[in-house]
Amino acid sequence: MNRDSRSAGSLRSTWDLRIVGLIALLGGTAYLRFAAIDWGAPFVYHPDEHFVLQPALDVARTGDLNPHWFEYPSMLIYLEAALVELVSSFTGAPLESNYLVNGIGPWDALPEQWPFVLAGRLLVATSAVISVLLLARVGERLYGRATGLLAGAFLMAAALHHQSSHYLTTDVPATMFLVGSMAATLARRRRWTLAGFLSGLAAGTKYTAGLALLVPLLAALDVMDEQGPRGARLLQLLDRLIRIGLAALIGFLVSTPYALLDLAAFLDGLEAQRRNYFAWQGQQGNLLWYLKHLYTVDLGRALALLAAFGMAAGLISVAAAGVRRRGGIGVALAFLLPPLLYVPWLASYPSRAERNLVIVLPFFCLAAAAGLRRVAAWLRPPLLASLFLAGVGGAALAYSLPALLAINAKLQRPDTRTVALDWVRANLPRGAKIAREEYTPQLQRGEYDVTYLFSLAREPYSQYVAGRVQYLIASSNVYGRAVDPPYVGGETGREFYRVLFGLPLLQEFPSGPLSNGPTIRIYRVPLAER
Repeated sequence: MNRDSRSAGSLRSTWDLRIVGLIALLGGTAYLRFAAIDWGAPFVYHPDEHFVLQPALDVARTGDLNPHWFEYPSMLIYLEAALVELVSSFTGAPLESNYLVNGIGPWDALPEQWPFVLAGRLLVATSAVISVLLLARVGERLYGRATGLLAGAFLMAAALHHQSSHYLTTDVPATMFLVGSMAATLARRRRWTLAGFLSGLAAGTKYTAGLALLVPLLAALDVMDEQGPRGARLLQLLDRLIRIGLAALIGFLVSTPYALLDLAAFLDGLEAQRRNYFAWQGQQGNLLWYLKHLYTVDLGRALALLAAFGMAAGLISVAAAGVRRRGGIGVALAFLLPPLLYVPWLASYPSRAERNLVIVLPFFCLAAAAGLRRVAAWLRPPLLASLFLAGVGGAALAYSLPALLAINAKLQRPDTRTVALDWVRANLPRGAKIAREEYTPQLQRGEYDVTYLFSLAREPYSQYVAGRVQYLIASSNVYGRAVDPPYVGGETGREFYRVLFGLPLLQEFPSGPLSNGPTIRIYRVPLAER
């Protein structure tokens, strides 16, 4: 066999292995992300899915493309509205969920509207699969095929990305656009305009995902390391920056057009979101909390340690390249600097929301794979390096897999709110007067005389007695915040729940290893008091 034949065979073998790896990555991610996607059916139990569903229902029902609500940008709302239009043509499900008529919470959905939520979740899970495959491509362009596949597999195994892929929320779709911007930045012929546009779409899906813009902006700086007159290089850099910036602005306005067309409402929405992040005052050590969450939950111990090593090794490499005046520092910083800026910034706000870390997981997964590659590069012969990558990478994935399966198993368990609803229907008389708070069984007025409040503590106990309310239904997701400062309610809230907990407890549905959802408590208001 001549050299050309051997080379062609080797190339085919490498290509075949790459295809096998991508198919395995695609299959594994799809299996994990789509399993348990229908959790909670036919009720919408996630506290943030309503913020996408309800504006989308309004857009589909009225035809008014202005969502009139800008605490979220509009990209996912528009995509969900399109799905609502499509699904409603088959199901005939109503596009209205008036809580004043139905007695449900103002952000709840009717059981008949469940197919809308399922369609949205399927879209989110699909974006998760695309993100994993795109990150594999990014890693391949940066470090080679094996490292790219490993980076994609690490994102597949990141618990926070996995869990968020089961929710109709903005984090995972925004991450897909962010990774798409990475891929465009690293295309053989750099796609600066596309990278900027995808960064704008990321911000138009989740405001903080505008972080994606740092990737092409930093990578563009490498033009200054190229050959040629300095003035010409500066002009080329300026051209790149302008193209990236304008494309990002266009991408954002395409996805959230009423940021410009309804500027006052848009600014009000941003201010409301800013207030939300300052709502829970008094919490200290947020940076340590986020880092601990990344270590113990979001990435898991194995991936977090590999990511920390990879980030440190990458920074040392960049510093060494700077001392030696080598090129490529801009691209290296583009994949190291964004999370190092973002996490401390996020921690500067009093409120904590770990889901805001989803958008930086691709950076950490890339760093983890790159760190292993740096170690493998020192090993000889090449077979030993390959075994090292496969062994350590495989061990990290094997360590992470039980957490992913546990998330799916928990989602598939009976939700305490559904179990409590069945108990109420079986044990409480129809037409009974019931007051319920958020995160409790979704009762409708056709069955009971229902009063809804976000927290039962928003009315004094005497008000329920005067209104002849017979039963009070409470959720640990609400009363936990009242009895455990610095959340909500203050002394008034704590005092109300102290009184409530002294009433006759008819039934409790605890949160635990065999259930999903919060603890639900059902109290009877004594007849003598009514």
